Amino acid sequence: MNLLKLLIPKEKIVGIDISSQKLRMFYLEQDAYGNITIKGKSETDIDNGTIISGEVKEKKKLLNAFDKLKQTFAPIKLLSNFAVVTIPPDKIYSEIMEFPKILDSQQLLEAISTNAADKLPFSISSCYFDWEIIDENNGKNQVLVSLAKKDVIDPYIEILRNAGFELIALETYFFSLERIIDLPESPVILIYFTDDGISCTIYKKKRPYFSQFETWDETSYGKKMKNIGDLKNVIRGKLDMLSLYFESRNNSQAIERAFIISREFNSDALIKKIGKMRFPIEKATFKISSLENSDWLPASGAAARAFIPRSDDTVTSLLPIGTESLYETQKAISFSKSILFFTSSLSLFYIAIFSAFFFFISSLETSLSSQLSMKSSIPISAEYEKMETDTRALNNYISDIISTQSSGTNDYAPILEKINKLAYAGTSFLSISMNEAGIINISGKSASRESYRYFKSAITSSPDFSNVVVSSPDIAKKNDINFTVSMRLK
Repeated sequence: MNLLKLLIPKEKIVGIDISSQKLRMFYLEQDAYGNITIKGKSETDIDNGTIISGEVKEKKKLLNAFDKLKQTFAPIKLLSNFAVVTIPPDKIYSEIMEFPKILDSQQLLEAISTNAADKLPFSISSCYFDWEIIDENNGKNQVLVSLAKKDVIDPYIEILRNAGFELIALETYFFSLERIIDLPESPVILIYFTDDGISCTIYKKKRPYFSQFETWDETSYGKKMKNIGDLKNVIRGKLDMLSLYFESRNNSQAIERAFIISREFNSDALIKKIGKMRFPIEKATFKISSLENSDWLPASGAAARAFIPRSDDTVTSLLPIGTESLYETQKAISFSKSILFFTSSLSLFYIAIFSAFFFFISSLETSLSSQLSMKSSIPISAEYEKMETDTRALNNYISDIISTQSSGTNDYAPILEKINKLAYAGTSFLSISMNEAGIINISGKSASRESYRYFKSAITSSPDFSNVVVSSPDIAKKNDINFTVSMRLK
């Protein structure tokens, strides 16, 4: 176990929050007593029009913003390429579904897919989706299903990878906020004023139950709110609507209180202006006392996901591969890299020993040759002739060993690095070889037909390889697809 921990080091994971106006990055550390401290943060502006209604419109501008974000991160030594990322909620859809408690995980997944056509706005095949059980009610599991279209999520994934980040999870901020705000077990409503608009989320047992987001234009019908009085009726209306919605679906429960998080508006003044309702309204309190600026809440909440043991992280994520599977894949990659580094280091160590021995024998040979040349007039005995012959044979043997060791170093590392960048999540490589003609042959396996098609498209269009030939899989096979690739390195 200790050896595995040594070979698979714990990652540093940053939290990244993406809105239509700002990029923010946050890094937290937790000590053995559970105390959390802020160790690094940075933010940068995003040009107008880069992200509109949650969709990336200008990829290059967003990538440039990420470059600035990384350059301004302090302290830079803590910057990690592992990240949990929150994105705008505009295009993310969530729905509560109920299923019999007896269903296992695979049966539950099939049931969600079957019911998706009736209850969800998009087909499952066009989306990335994830789910988690949030409560039990009358012998049934209440399941929160979240999904977003692939053409919305893929640009974020592409840009983050091009910016050098390895994604651990992709979520929206009503999942991130629950980790950084003190929430009770009882049902509550959280009103959060963001850069882009107003987010209203119902939390039940500290898990998101329902969320609604409106941009400032939608909330004010295109008219700029002039003062806190303009906002009062909007908030009262939202609280009434959300509480009635929750009570209609949970007969035995009611909203017990509401929390407000605001920076632009004075929270105390706003709560006083809203006045008395069926439940109390309070300012939200943060789990990190030094976190005074609410703008950093989503990024800090994303960073706090790093404290969940990776193998136990079942929280919703909108990546193409689930968080649990992603963890196992990255753990295997980290282990392979550690073994590769260990093997390469050991090879270099032996090469150094053989080289030192070679130079010692060479110097010995030079010394003997010098002594023999000085005594050239003296007849050489058969014993000296045998010594010279043995010495030359030993030198040739050592040279052959060093040549063999040098040619045995990892020539495939640059090739594997290029190929790994093209690999879709769920694709792994089993063997690699190169013949005398320079043809590279690779065998591998894809977890699904989708990951196979993605890798095939990426490798055939890569500028790094030519003469690419990818084998065609069995058309009836949908999972665990074996394939072979032959190509040349440009």
